[in-house]
Amino acid sequence: MYFYYKYCKVLLLLLCMMLCNVLQPALSQKTEANSYDTNTTSFTTLSEEATQLLKQINFGTLDYNSKLKSGMIKFSLNLEQMENIQRSLEKKGVWNITYRFDGKREFYDIKIRKKMELNGAPLPNWQETHLQYQIEGKKLYVRQKNRTGWKKYSPQTVPSPFFKPEFNPFWWNWPIWNLTLAQLNSGYQFVDIQQVQWENTPHYHLTLKRRVDTHESKNTLEIWLDPQKGFQPTQMLAHRRYVQKPFQPHKEEPASVQSEKMYSLVRYTYQLAQLKPNIWFPKLVTMEKSGEMLEVDKKPQSLPIFRKITMQVDKVVFNIPIDEKDLRFPD
Repeated sequence: MYFYYKYCKVLLLLLCMMLCNVLQPALSQKTEANSYDTNTTSFTTLSEEATQLLKQINFGTLDYNSKLKSGMIKFSLNLEQMENIQRSLEKKGVWNITYRFDGKREFYDIKIRKKMELNGAPLPNWQETHLQYQIEGKKLYVRQKNRTGWKKYSPQTVPSPFFKPEFNPFWWNWPIWNLTLAQLNSGYQFVDIQQVQWENTPHYHLTLKRRVDTHESKNTLEIWLDPQKGFQPTQMLAHRRYVQKPFQPHKEEPASVQSEKMYSLVRYTYQLAQLKPNIWFPKLVTMEKSGEMLEVDKKPQSLPIFRKITMQVDKVVFNIPIDEKDLRFPD
């Protein structure tokens, strides 16, 4: 009975995170490097030393991203989900993606086999589909292959529900979630930046807190950046503490179950590959979502992982000529 109860708690936590995905700001597509806010004094009230470190990160990021003018990336997303009381992960989907870009123009070819969406929403059975996207500035063109050929949808304006932000490989890179630092700062406040040793390598350790936190929900980001590898991240932790209130079908009746303090963690780990002397890009990113009820007001020592997404890069090249036909739907 105890293990059944614990299993139900994890499922409730999973449902809560699906409905209340407050960790990530709104989708923003890849932008030009010169759109980064270089006025770091508008970011936060950091100490003088931390402000100087933020300036280094900001200008280093600006310089690095200005080098990536075009490219092609082939990668896959593999989704696993906890599905039983033994807490083992089961494969729920794979997305094979070819991505090309040249400035603001982007093309995606995505072959999908899934029994669950990337956000954890279950599907009744396994589904296979083939999607292609063209993005030109803020205009999104979509088509989907079916038995008779390709079905085109009406042009969309990005962000669009037709397009998942995880499809863009830069979503998995730095700045996180394909945001500029200024956009990240609009949702989070930089509260501390330190120079640390991480795995025997000098790193910047950033701590951010979400601006809309309440006494019942607190969100913190910890990010480790390697300045010697294009300011790319090597680890990120997204912490969330919140109060889970019992469901009340009738508000006038008192709840029979007490509210519970919950803790959830999203851990990103990165393996970086060097492409050119000054160009780095992840070859493997692992995103693990976990959470548990707090027995005491401290972070649990170990957490069950209920969802895992692995982003694996098979091929990546930057600053190559991209043929016009490779940025639009094939005839």
